[in-house]
Amino acid sequence: AKKARAAKADDDDDEEAAPKRAKQAAPKRAARAPAPRAAPPAARRRAGAAAAGRGAPAARWGHAAVVLGDTLVVLGGETEGDEAPGKVHAYTVRDGWTTRDTCGEDGAPAAPTRRAWAAAAVDDGDRVVVFGGTAGDGAALGGAAQVFDFRSSTWAAADLGARPGPRCGHGLVRLAEHDERSVVAVGGHRGGRAAAGAAALDALGAPFGARALKMGPGDSPPPGHAHGCVVPIRDGAAAVVFSGASSASGRSNGTVRVLEFSAERESWSWFEPFVVGDALSRRRKAACCLLPDGKSVLVHGGLGDDGAALEDARVLDTELWEWVPAPTAARRTFGARAGHTISLLGDTLVAFGGVGRDSKKRAALVQVPAAAFDARGVGPALEESIGY
Repeated sequence: AKKARAAKADDDDDEEAAPKRAKQAAPKRAARAPAPRAAPPAARRRAGAAAAGRGAPAARWGHAAVVLGDTLVVLGGETEGDEAPGKVHAYTVRDGWTTRDTCGEDGAPAAPTRRAWAAAAVDDGDRVVVFGGTAGDGAALGGAAQVFDFRSSTWAAADLGARPGPRCGHGLVRLAEHDERSVVAVGGHRGGRAAAGAAALDALGAPFGARALKMGPGDSPPPGHAHGCVVPIRDGAAAVVFSGASSASGRSNGTVRVLEFSAERESWSWFEPFVVGDALSRRRKAACCLLPDGKSVLVHGGLGDDGAALEDARVLDTELWEWVPAPTAARRTFGARAGHTISLLGDTLVAFGGVGRDSKKRAALVQVPAAAFDARGVGPALEESIGY
């Protein structure tokens, strides 16, 4: 009887202790369960790119692009489909693509000229000056610049008169004469004829107008070349030009020239630096961008003399005047493209649009960390492909 009562007591104790043991065991089992893995950084970026693809611009080439703060602004170009003139696309790393609903200064619907192969530059804060290019019939445009106010999403026209004359395939950069800065049009052609030389545009002042730069000694680039690759250096005191295609022959030149301001002579002049290193082959419709160090210029892609899109890239050191290879990761990420743009957006190089070797226009935006271009070549390339 004593043994039976003891056994029953042990059973009762086990029944009371069982819930306690279960509670104690549960945390241990949960602690032993593996925690879910966090997505690697590259995967998180690629996942964000898919969401950012909604509302991306149509495939295009020959567009203009500028950077306002943390925003890439894309205007015009030859597009797939019939895009309304005046449409402005904006991209940020955080928010992806958005499209601006624009209007004229008086609130009326905006109707700026539809144009491709124009050039654009930021002037006076949030205002973007767009000049030149070709209309739907292929004729070079001139006589008027259009100004887009990014803050108010309004377009305005500035009648510049006879100067600087119609042109396309040119560059538009903001350069400095002493303490004054002007938007300057450099190079370009007029459908088989040479365009005038460099001219400063006053698209924001009153009255509107343009003036030829006061030029000193030095040989200007061959006439009629399309200088789509024009990059300001030395805080706007000079501009590097990588020559494109001659309007007469259609063949590319591939030379480097510099437009430089001399405070002593109070004038601008051209010179051709002696550049060492393995230079780029001749090409036209390439893309270029000033790197974060302020002295190195990336030139990528373009069309070779055979008309095929190119993939290779070089970096031009404008202090040593030396060509050096671009990082392999960057070349592979950007791929073969022509008629595209490359812009420095924060700490990232962003390439958009263009045509590939298949001659199809691209709607993809690809990114490479600017750190990939430093002296050590650090930083893996990041590709975000949006809507091919």
